[in-house]
Amino acid sequence: MVQHLLISFQNLSFLLLNNQDQITKINYWRTKDKAEVDFIASIGATIIPIEVKYSDLDNVNVSKSFVNFINKYNPKIAFVVNKSFNSKRKIRNTRVFFIPSYLLMDKNFLQSERKY
Repeated sequence: MVQHLLISFQNLSFLLLNNQDQITKINYWRTKDKAEVDFIASIGATIIPIEVKYSDLDNVNVSKSFVNFINKYNPKIAFVVNKSFNSKRKIRNTRVFFIPSYLLMDKNFLQSERKY
């Protein structure tokens, strides 16, 4: 049952991301060692890693795979979509935003008052 909820949450997140006006392409990232990031959104030449967690996060920890991607590609921003946690942290030069999934319903959430 939990696995079905996780898959549904990831699918919903993909659909909402795909509906964003600024995002031109969505991929995933996986290495030969099976490290992965759920979505890599593109806005022109800018890439944004997005991890989806169906959980009530309460801290700003991220997976080793997410850190590896950030270290390799050095994106300006990254997102961890989750059920309700709203926070941020910095990994090297990347600003990582932890956002509740409902923010994805705004088709222009990347252009909101946060000025990501």
